Amino acid sequence: MRVPVLLNVSDAIMPCQKTLKQLAEIACHDSVYSHIAALADIHYKSRNECPTGVAIATEDKIVPQFLDSGLNCGMRMMKTSLFEDSLNERFIDSLFYELQKNIPIKAKNNNRLNLKEFLNICKWGSPYIIKKYNLDPEEEQFIEHGGNIFKGEDINDQKLQECIPNIFMNLSQNRFGILGEGNHFIELQKIDEIIDEALAKLFGIQKGQVVILMHTGSSALGSLISHFYGSRKMNAVWSFSMFFARLFFLNGRRKEGGLGYEIKRLIKLLNDKQEIYAMDDSSDEGKLFLRAMNAAHNFGYASRTFIMNKIRQSFSDSLSSKDFKLSLLYDMSHVSIYREDHYGKKMWVHRHGASRAFPPALMNGHPVFSKTGEPVFIPGSMGDPTYLGVGHPENSDCYFSSSHGAGVTSGSSKLIVNNMKELIEKMNKRKIKLFKDGNKFIKKIDPDQFKDINDVVDGMVENKIIRPVAKMIPCAVMKG
Repeated sequence: MRVPVLLNVSDAIMPCQKTLKQLAEIACHDSVYSHIAALADIHYKSRNECPTGVAIATEDKIVPQFLDSGLNCGMRMMKTSLFEDSLNERFIDSLFYELQKNIPIKAKNNNRLNLKEFLNICKWGSPYIIKKYNLDPEEEQFIEHGGNIFKGEDINDQKLQECIPNIFMNLSQNRFGILGEGNHFIELQKIDEIIDEALAKLFGIQKGQVVILMHTGSSALGSLISHFYGSRKMNAVWSFSMFFARLFFLNGRRKEGGLGYEIKRLIKLLNDKQEIYAMDDSSDEGKLFLRAMNAAHNFGYASRTFIMNKIRQSFSDSLSSKDFKLSLLYDMSHVSIYREDHYGKKMWVHRHGASRAFPPALMNGHPVFSKTGEPVFIPGSMGDPTYLGVGHPENSDCYFSSSHGAGVTSGSSKLIVNNMKELIEKMNKRKIKLFKDGNKFIKKIDPDQFKDINDVVDGMVENKIIRPVAKMIPCAVMKG
């Protein structure tokens, strides 16, 4: 190992040996600066070369494999004007009927963007959707990067088409505004406990208030871009598809590489011997990847803005009162690469299953967050509490990053469900209504597959990663 790994875990949530092995291998890579910060929710995923729940810094290298392929997978917390006395069974059933009707899980049930709309979303992100649907423009300041990571850059249609293959655009045009399958969700919660009264007041939240937490991302666009530019684990069909796409699309757009390089890359992928591939940030391919990645980030921010408007419509259709209000607390990514200042240097901070958690001093005069610190959401499983926290000023060793959830446990002694009926029964015992179509990913979303969220958050508080603000408990959840 060239650099150390800082494990922010207790014995109770120590990661498995496969996770530790991956961390040790990454710590040998010559692109990693100083150390690897492993957060409390760190866990192994077989499809990735890097565990979930890490923050890794580099000086002049971009490493797609340090991330999950789901670029700008993220969360958005929304405040409502409702309180827990509104949450009767009839209202919840009506609300989630509307949510399931208005927000598709899969692309086949979705409306298709035209090419111009797609390009505008990639260029301008959330502000484009806010303007198009006449939403509150103040919402922009409660989205990471204002919902537009290109802000201030000269980005046009041609520049986007130089870095994103046409087939990727085509595949993504009917995937805008979908929730997605797997662990993506929309969860109805009530604030069960206010931990820090002063911070809660600044956020405009109070005990008993109803909030919504959403988890979704950039859909196919982020995944395709990540696989296209990085040497990701893929089956033979995907490997050959990406080989030909890279060969023909990138051939005239970069100086380095070429046929010989692509053949060697393909052979390594097919033999499952791919190396962690780092790009110079000043190289042609590095610049193309960064531009394509930022387009995917804008797509993700805009998609969550669009879905929030659908959530607002669903509440309005379920309520007799016209006084209902839905406002944004914050929207943030937990799969990202951002250019930041750390240790007196400009760094590329790769966060895989980790949220940026800046302290107040780094929030650039934001009207709320410069007083509170950057909000972070730490949900447990869909049957456990969610915590709202803020970035801690003494968290520089984690590059001001926070866990994004409980994380999968390395071993559970509890009984894991095998079908939807068993899962619904388990959720009913916890007094939580589950709304889910189909039986895919049942075992992966069983609450007992995850670490105890209280252990995770207690460790984050002890290690001065976050300051906790409030605890929410789930009432109903719509899963992908």
